[in-house]
Amino acid sequence: MRHIVYLLLVANLLFFAWNHFQAQTTVDSEQSLPPLPAGVNALVTLQEHERDMSGPADGQDIEALTRAQPPGALSAGRCKALGPFREEVDVKAVADRLGDSGLDPVLRAVENRVENGYWVYLSGKDKEHAREMVKQLEEHDDNEYYVGMGYFISLGTFVDIERANIRLEDVREKGFDAILEQRYKTRVEYWLELPENTASFDLLDSLVGENPDLEIHAVSCQ
Repeated sequence: MRHIVYLLLVANLLFFAWNHFQAQTTVDSEQSLPPLPAGVNALVTLQEHERDMSGPADGQDIEALTRAQPPGALSAGRCKALGPFREEVDVKAVADRLGDSGLDPVLRAVENRVENGYWVYLSGKDKEHAREMVKQLEEHDDNEYYVGMGYFISLGTFVDIERANIRLEDVREKGFDAILEQRYKTRVEYWLELPENTASFDLLDSLVGENPDLEIHAVSCQ
């Protein structure tokens, strides 16, 4: 019985030594292999893949994934915007027409800064300076002025640049350092936004043909 125990012990030692030799031979052979050509990926077993995935993520790997598919990388939908409409009643009428054709436009109101004629004026330094300029205007029989806040003296507002220039030159010939500026105002405009598809192309073109003041713009759907 004792000899059988010794025999099993020797067999176990030989088996352990053989396994260790095989593992070391595999590692040495992997280290001695030539490098893979560029663009060729090494084959890995499912166990190796799961082992790698279970470990902590490397910062460079995360950055690479972020560059390849950054947050919000899905492209926004494309839409068409029809406008501008000056009156809300007009845009609603067109929206109803689009709705009757199976489209579902979104109405958007936008504030837009637009030109609003021209302004000719004198800039007073203080109250006394403004009074002196008014006195000089009256001495030249020029009563087309208005004294406003900030010591400025308005010499008129004009729709056309030609008339504004005539007033400017007239005042300058009298010895005043008049100023001509563009005027602006904020105006609310209405736009209809709808998805870009074949069904909307012909109808939008038809609407623009009927209303030359309207435009079609490509926008990102909101």
